Amino acid sequence: MIDFIKRHKLSILFITLFFLSINIYSSNIKSKKDLNGFQRLILDATLPVQKLIGNISSSFYSAIDNYIFLFDVKKENVALKQKLTKLSAKVEELKEIKIANERLRNLLEFKKTLQNEAVSAEVVAKGASSWLNTIIIDKGKKHGILPGLAVVTEKGIVGHTIYTTNNFAQVLLIIDNNSGIDVINRRSRAKGIAKGLKDSLCKIDYLLNKEDVKIDDTIITSGMDGIYPKGLLVGKVISVTKSDYELFQNTIVEPFVDFDKLEEVLVIIKKEELLDEMHKITQKNK
Repeated sequence: MIDFIKRHKLSILFITLFFLSINIYSSNIKSKKDLNGFQRLILDATLPVQKLIGNISSSFYSAIDNYIFLFDVKKENVALKQKLTKLSAKVEELKEIKIANERLRNLLEFKKTLQNEAVSAEVVAKGASSWLNTIIIDKGKKHGILPGLAVVTEKGIVGHTIYTTNNFAQVLLIIDNNSGIDVINRRSRAKGIAKGLKDSLCKIDYLLNKEDVKIDDTIITSGMDGIYPKGLLVGKVISVTKSDYELFQNTIVEPFVDFDKLEEVLVIIKKEELLDEMHKITQKNK
């Protein structure tokens, strides 16, 4: 179509100007009854052309109006989409705030049940060591946190601090095989030592075959290891295997804490150790 117009542009221009002149001439005639024969002939000949031009003109202006309308609608749609995107982001932000508030509320309610003082902290990183299963929290010595303190959530125990700086602490998780917790079966009172196992599980060592342990039993801390207060949740029994040729049964425990989703924790402060540390700091400053 474009090539055709380019090839015949002079002819098209001539024809357009001719019919435009005729249209102007005929439109300037006030009344058909005042026309002579030649004028009547021109008017009758150009009437279809006038109608065609009128229709084309009407269609052209209608198309322009529609284009402007659609352009405005498109701009409005873009603005509405941007507004919707911002509102959706705000909704998600509010959802996240609500979830975080719920977690913190549960943690604070649990904190009230503890007999010892506790410091809340956020998990800021996973430990960099490939040999230890650890996390880093954003509280340290200046917050009263020393090595050897229990780290917990309302769902259960997380681990214990093994290294601290002024502002941060490293926590060894209970699922690390270097961890050892003196535990007790809440139902049968059978005792053992919980150690970390692969796949975020724990096993209970030194649990005699004669002890009464069943699947879904709840394992809690016994308070005998000097780190964890008595009665804190550890996990539930998911597997029990006994052998006539073994002295101890093989018991696997799934911790209540989801270590992949840890965000906030509590560090249980031992008052006597905190007082000793404050005394040392006071002596150094003298």
